[in-house]
Amino acid sequence: AIVEPVPAVYLTGHLHLHEIDSNLVVAFSTKDGSLKWRFQPYTPLYNFQASSINDGSFVFQDQTGGVYRLGVDDGKLLWY
Repeated sequence: AIVEPVPAVYLTGHLHLHEIDSNLVVAFSTKDGSLKWRFQPYTPLYNFQASSINDGSFVFQDQTGGVYRLGVDDGKLLWY
């Protein structure tokens, strides 16, 4: 079966509609819902499932098996 990813949609102030495709990892502020950061992996993602050991970072895998580690607060790539 082929599954077409559905883009996520979110609203910001003044009802501006934004769309996020399946090749972005994004973080939103818990205070006001604003976009904190975005990260584009080298290869598209499918069935995103991140893991963290509560050290300020998280890891996830892309479609080809590439593993990424990003900082939670800034989305900075720590290693690939």
